[in-house]
Amino acid sequence: MSLAPLILFVYNRPEHTFNTLEALSKNIDADKTDLFIFSDGPKNEQAIQKITEVRNVISNVKGFNKVEIITAEKNKGLANSIIGGVTQVINTYGKVIVLEDDLISAPNFLVYMNKALNFYEDYEKVFTIHGYCADIKFPQNYKFDTYFVPTRTGSWGWGTWKNVWEAIDWNINDRDTFFNDTVQQKKFNYMGNDLVKMLKKQLANEIDTWDVQFCYHLLKNNAYSIYPVASKIQNKGTGEVGTHNTYTNYFDVELTNINQVNFNFAIGPDETMVKKLKSFLDYNNSKLNKISQQIRSYIKIKMGSK
Repeated sequence: MSLAPLILFVYNRPEHTFNTLEALSKNIDADKTDLFIFSDGPKNEQAIQKITEVRNVISNVKGFNKVEIITAEKNKGLANSIIGGVTQVINTYGKVIVLEDDLISAPNFLVYMNKALNFYEDYEKVFTIHGYCADIKFPQNYKFDTYFVPTRTGSWGWGTWKNVWEAIDWNINDRDTFFNDTVQQKKFNYMGNDLVKMLKKQLANEIDTWDVQFCYHLLKNNAYSIYPVASKIQNKGTGEVGTHNTYTNYFDVELTNINQVNFNFAIGPDETMVKKLKSFLDYNNSKLNKISQQIRSYIKIKMGSK
């Protein structure tokens, strides 16, 4: 089995970057994996110091088969960085595993991702492998280590293949047809009623993302993302209080089964599993959860000011 290259996108968080790389270097097969690190350029002068610190961190990376660092002099932004970086690497290798700088991986993350990419490569309707799974109580009699999710993928540790990636319409050229089709919009929002809203914001340049276009690509092709039952990823960026973040621990998970190297991969969709994730996402987008996040954010800020 050939191993997919690993791509890490970093910007201005040196501590997060160090912790992400530290966890990755402890992964099984890290020493056999080619690592590509894309470091985006500064948005302004205030960002230069942190970016310099990040580049000092990535200049000393060890524990991988080879490390290639690609630095940008000017700021490309998240979406352009990821679309361009993934395209560059996937055109050579045919498949990729992708991370951002606030993700902590389990020691078996790379094993899981590579085996899943290999197993599902010939599944016509599987477009991406996801490394993160929310803390959901699944049926005890569910015998697989993965499950199929329609429409929804994400950015918290993922992988895909060249033939899928190069077919994505990043500009959403059929947007007018879609936004006049309430049936398709309802279908898109099935796995989270935030997707249509995010797509509108992306097309209006109000947000800078790439994954909602990927989700739309799944919708257009009736395709699936593969999720693990036991998450291989922790996101350490969701608990920060900042300009664009409210404090939440709703997506926190414990990394379990971290030494597992053999997986029983699902071979088709299971509606019970899909509904479990749908319920989780529906609550996350609910007014009740938004209020709860605001309260937790307020408490954390007040506690931090003492």
